[in-house]
Amino acid sequence: MQISKSTIVLLALGIFSYHLKANATDLSATTQVNLKNPTQDFNSGKESFHQKDYQEFITDYTKAIKNNPTFAGKYYSQGIVHLQQKNYQKALNNFTKAIEINPKFAIAYYQRGIARYQLKDYQEAINDFAKAIEINPKLAQASYNRNFAIQESKDSSSTIHFVVFKKNKLFPKNLKDYETRGAIYLLSQRYKEAIADLTKAIKKNPNNADSYSNRGIAHFQLKNYRAAIVDFTKVIELNFKDVDAYNKRGVAHFQLKDYRAAISDYNQAIEINSNLPQVYLNRGIAHLQLKDYQTTIADLTKAIEINPNYAIAYYKRGVTHASLGEKQQGIADLHQAASLFEKQGRKAKALEALKVIELLKSWPT
Repeated sequence: MQISKSTIVLLALGIFSYHLKANATDLSATTQVNLKNPTQDFNSGKESFHQKDYQEFITDYTKAIKNNPTFAGKYYSQGIVHLQQKNYQKALNNFTKAIEINPKFAIAYYQRGIARYQLKDYQEAINDFAKAIEINPKLAQASYNRNFAIQESKDSSSTIHFVVFKKNKLFPKNLKDYETRGAIYLLSQRYKEAIADLTKAIKKNPNNADSYSNRGIAHFQLKNYRAAIVDFTKVIELNFKDVDAYNKRGVAHFQLKDYRAAISDYNQAIEINSNLPQVYLNRGIAHLQLKDYQTTIADLTKAIEINPNYAIAYYKRGVTHASLGEKQQGIADLHQAASLFEKQGRKAKALEALKVIELLKSWPT
């Protein structure tokens, strides 16, 4: 079975799959702690972090913690670095220590929830996000991520209860409530309700780019591509350097088979940020629809240079090589795609790549 165009786009983009935002590089979050009389080691650690010398940062902060073991902010900041390095258990331990020192440290509960989510301890992640919300109801991202964790735990009754609870207890009171509930409906795949709430939020604040973006995603999921384009265009009007909006609008144009408009949007996105492999992949797929095979290969090659583990890029490049009669290059790319798909736990996709290889081997030389 072939991967459909729409599936390829969604796999390639990742723009409609929602990810936890760890804010791992945002040291400013520590300002929520009262940083009184920071030690020299603490200041040295902050400087190392901004220079992305993570090991030195950890060393400095470990020394600072020894000097003042009751300073929650130090444990929190070291936990942030461990998140950045994907050392999730160590991050969890640091955030736990920060919480022990300061039980009202909402952002530490939030970040510990992210570490637990990454460790697939979804129930405890749910509890941490809930605690963060209890301490600081304005921490909207904790609400979003709690819903992620509920969905991952496959407890659908909890998801329904959460949304209904929010509706009955907290909404609608003000602009932020509509915006937040709209986002939660979006995560719950209740797209019409998301659009209704986000439209109300937009009426109260016509300059909120996030509401337009989320409503555009909801329209896209309902296959209202022209409405999605209108919303993503508004995001761009509000922030002409929003790479994500150009990328999303390009995908919507692609779905309408307006490939040249899609390419134009991808060009804009790449001009702003030339280090996004999914945009090169999307542009390559659009060029493929126009039978511009060499440009397709160039874009897919760039995507792979940026992300050497980009299985779908290898798959598409292999198919493109095959379309040009370059059988061996195609087989080599498809083998790499199959291997990466297998390592990533996507066995159906790996099997699909192997089937295409067998088909190519049967072609006459």
